[in-house]
Amino acid sequence: MRFPFSLSMMRVAVVLSTVSSARVMGRVFTIGIVCAALAGCAGLRLSGSFRSAEDDWTMQGGSPGRHHRVANLPELPWKRLWEYNAQGGILASPLVRDSIAIVATLHGEIQAVDLRSGKRLGYEKLGSPISGTPALNGVTVIVPLSTENGSVVAFDLRENRKLWKATVGPVGSGILLNGAHVYVATLEGRVICLDSRTGEERWRFNVGARADRKPLRSTPALEGTTLVVGSDDGSLVGIETRNGSQLWRHASPASIFAGPVIANGIAVAGDLRGNVLAVDVATGAVRWRRDAGAAIYGGAATDGATIYLPTAAGRLLALDAVTGDVRWSYVGSSVMNAAPLIAGNRILVGSLDRSVAIVDAATGALVDKIVVEGRVKVTPVVWRGMVLVTYEDKFVAAYIHAGDGS
Repeated sequence: MRFPFSLSMMRVAVVLSTVSSARVMGRVFTIGIVCAALAGCAGLRLSGSFRSAEDDWTMQGGSPGRHHRVANLPELPWKRLWEYNAQGGILASPLVRDSIAIVATLHGEIQAVDLRSGKRLGYEKLGSPISGTPALNGVTVIVPLSTENGSVVAFDLRENRKLWKATVGPVGSGILLNGAHVYVATLEGRVICLDSRTGEERWRFNVGARADRKPLRSTPALEGTTLVVGSDDGSLVGIETRNGSQLWRHASPASIFAGPVIANGIAVAGDLRGNVLAVDVATGAVRWRRDAGAAIYGGAATDGATIYLPTAAGRLLALDAVTGDVRWSYVGSSVMNAAPLIAGNRILVGSLDRSVAIVDAATGALVDKIVVEGRVKVTPVVWRGMVLVTYEDKFVAAYIHAGDGS
């Protein structure tokens, strides 16, 4: 298995002890070795191209519409290539670019991991737990912080410095990055738009009057100029991103924790009583409603025609995106509270029984199951022949085809 590798130097804020050069996969790179700690070094600087590609995983769901979809899955069977210990709990999805994974932890660290070896390249402490998934903007990682005086921080991975910090209140959901703008939903019931280059606030939208405002745990999704977000008060709201005004609003019977997914102009979200609501993004008209039979904690995935929705009863539902009709149902053995991942003609879905099920996208038939050592509460990530599985409470494991070299 081959990985493009553009990391030319890692630098940390301690005395440089050794610099070595080597040829890896036909390319020369240099690594500054700056501390003896086997787990990695405090401080982080990645220099080199850090090249972008279409298959990069740069935000939760892989796209502003939160589609949770990639083109291919490594051929089965798989073998474990490595296991990485982040030394802190992980609720955020790993981000991947150019054979480097960025892992965010509840200890308030962002860590860079070499996908070839699973070794830590360095880390930076941001001083507050990170429960929502960051977003990559070129060489900058934009990170949501979840303490009471929470903020969004933009950190330059090449220059090892904070570019900006915006105090917005505590954030428990993922960052939405779209060009020049960053959108964030806060636990104080606000959606805030920031300039991605400067952190300057462009607008803010309050979901409800101050006395009635509830937290937003739902990661927002975007199509065109309409941002969609769910609220603890059961609202599903469409917001015009050009000025922060409300376009439409619908009520669900219970809190919406799961982030919506948008499939060809239809926003779909489920609530904690299992009610699923589908709304036309452009008009705000309700397209359909469906009872999923159990609470919905995790977001859904879509290929445009089908919505793949996990439930707390351990069922993965395949719903027709236009009508909401059930096409098939896969029944697992435990709670599913993270969005599934579409990978070619397969669906990967993790559950609290310490496994990731691989099911056929057309029929829902179980194809294989990967068993890990902890509960799976984060969507798997697939990047160029590698599957990254995050599990409790602080581990990421990499799987590749059993016939590939390490």
